[in-house]
Parts: sequence; C-alpha cells; structure tokens
Amino acid sequence: MNTKLLLTAFCIFLVMPGFLYSQDFIRVGLSHDFKKKTAIETFSLDLNMTEKEDAAPVKYFLFNSKGFYLLPSSSVNLGDGITSSENNVMAQIKAGKMFFGSPFHAFSRNNSFVLNESIELNPSYNSDKNFEEKTAYAQIKIPVTLIGSVSNGNPDNPGIVEAFVVSFGPFTNIGYRWSRELDINKLYSTAGLFLDFRQRNMTEIDCAEVDDLSFRVCGNIYYIASDIYDLNKDRYAGFLKASVIKRILKKTYLGLCYKYGNDNPLYTTINTLELSFAVNY
Repeated sequence: MNTKLLLTAFCIFLVMPGFLYSQDFIRVGLSHDFKKKTAIETFSLDLNMTEKEDAAPVKYFLFNSKGFYLLPSSSVNLGDGITSSENNVMAQIKAGKMFFGSPFHAFSRNNSFVLNESIELNPSYNSDKNFEEKTAYAQIKIPVTLIGSVSNGNPDNPGIVEAFVVSFGPFTNIGYRWSRELDINKLYSTAGLFLDFRQRNMTEIDCAEVDDLSFRVCGNIYYIASDIYDLNKDRYAGFLKASVIKRILKKTYLGLCYKYGNDNPLYTTINTLELSFAVNY
C-alpha cells in the first residue's frame, strides 16, 4: 500500500508545475463499455500540460529555451473508470529539441501556418491500478508538426479564432517490464507510428483567448519487439481516441470521448464511449 501511495504521489508531483499554467483537469463521467455491455462511472486526474504544447510552446512548458524543452505530464485513473482506460498510472517527462520552421500564409492573409520538427527522449513510467504490471522505459520520438491558425482579421483587436495542430512520426520504447502476477521480469521494447490531430475554436474572455470547442483524434500502432507474450498475445498493438470538448462555463467543460484498442501495460481491449464533466484549474 505504501508503494502505491508513493508512486501515485510521485506522478502528481511531476505535474505540479502545470497548476501554475491552468492546464490541468479533474474529470468525472459515465462511460459505456461496449465489450462488457455495461455502464461504469469514471474519475480521472488528467494532470497534463500537453494539450497546447505545440500551439503555444513557450507558455506551457516547464522549461523552454532556444528550442530545448522539458514538459512533465501524468494521468491517474481511479475508481471503476480504470476499465475504460488503457493505463491507470502514467508519468512522463518530455525532453526534446524543437527545430522551428518559418511561418507562411496560405489561402488568405488570415491563415497562418508553420511546420516544426523535433526529437524527444522521454523517460516514462506506466502501470495498472494494482501495480502488478509495470513498465519503465525511455521513449525516443520524432514528431513532425504542422500548426495552423485563423485570425479574426481585426487590426484594432487582433486575435485567433481557430487553430489546429497535426503531429505525426515514429517512436520507439526501450526499457523493462515487471510482472508481479506472472513473477517475470523482462526487456520491454516496441517501435511504431503515432498521429495526433487537434482543432480548437476560441473566444476571448478577460482579454485572453479561451478554448470554446475542441476536437481531437489521436492514435498509434506499434510492433512489440520484446515483452511477456502471456500478456500481449500478439506482436502488434495500438490505440485510437476521438473526443469533442465544449466549454460550458469559463473553466468548466463537457466532453464526449470514444476509445478503442489496446496498449501497454495490460494490452486489454478497450471499447468505450464516455460522457464527462471536467474542471480546469
């Protein structure tokens, strides 16, 4: 029990700087599990600073200087909602170097685009709710990111009304697996591709641009080079998420999210649709 508390506290500690930037969520909701044909309640601490990292890298990073950056993030899923999540305790520190492209206009002067590239080495930890299956690994990731925005075209009061980010590229995880249930420890190694698309419609509140409606589709597919076959049963795994989030008050959001696939550490197939209520600090 002490180990569980310490690891959970460590995950929360990693993302404490995020509270300073108003980018963290506590989410409660109701999810339908299509696989088990039942409804379950969910409670999650999505303590991440990653949602706007590509669109506004300077503001939301723990450290950002001359293209080098550090970004801690974590996700802790509690209660019955653990059955609707691909992992239960996830902590990661993104450490990378970004190579900024030159901004350009397309279609109209109100549309701005930039193509960035980066390379990341991300220390990561992932486990199930009981810490029976745990992985610790170094993730090497090479994102290619296209950022686009649409301005309101008002020279007296300029602002962004819509923005999108498309990020894709290869990644590999190299580390170690601990399986308490199977009493097996083994090398953990995967390689694959990821894709992440995010679109945000914004409005101005108190002289600041706030997300009014956001849409996201993200996923990955990867080859499992080394792991415990009793767990994965296959050499390939992958995950797909699609979500819509609507702001109903200044820092309060209503969301709908669909998840399908399987992922480390359990490789259990997830097929759920969740309606949630989230608060942004």
